[in-house]
Amino acid sequence: MKRLLLFLLLTILIFPFAGCSFNNNATANELSVYKNEALGITIKYPSKWKPNKKTSLLGNMASHYFNDTGFFAFNVLSSNDQDLETIAKNESEKGDYGTTPMIEKIIQNAKVGYLIIPSSDQLPEEKQRSCFVTDLQNIYFSENEEYDILILFADQQHIREIIGSLEYL
Repeated sequence: MKRLLLFLLLTILIFPFAGCSFNNNATANELSVYKNEALGITIKYPSKWKPNKKTSLLGNMASHYFNDTGFFAFNVLSSNDQDLETIAKNESEKGDYGTTPMIEKIIQNAKVGYLIIPSSDQLPEEKQRSCFVTDLQNIYFSENEEYDILILFADQQHIREIIGSLEYL
C-alpha cells in the first residue's frame, strides 16, 4: 500500500513536468541556413541575426547579417593569379585586424582557406572581426567582372563555427 501511495505521489508530482525542457538557451542556440545560389554556398548562423539592408547584395541576397551577439558578411574578389595565402596576407595587412594578426591555414570540405584572427590591439569598432579567405567553387559574375575568391567576415567568437558549416552547392 505504501508503495502504491508513493508511486501515485511521484506520478502526480512528476507528470506535469514530463516533456518540459529546462534549457532556457534553446532558442538562443537555434541556427538558420544562409543559402546563396549565385555564390554556390550555404552556411549556418544564429537565427536571431538579421540581414543588414544597408549593405550591398551578392547574388540578389543580403551579404551581411548581425545582431548584438555577432555578425557575418561576405565579399568576393578576383585573385588576379595570386594564391590564397598571398591574398590572406594582403588582407591581414590592411590594419583592420590589429598590428599582429594570426593567419592559419584551414582545410574545410576538401577546400583550402586561410583564417585571419585579429591581434589584441584590434580597434573596438571592428567588433573582433575575423576573416576567412577561400576559393569559390564556381566563378561569380557581376557587371562583366569575374570573381573567384570568397571572403567571409565574422566576429571571432563565431567564425570557426560558421566556417565549419560552410558547404558548396
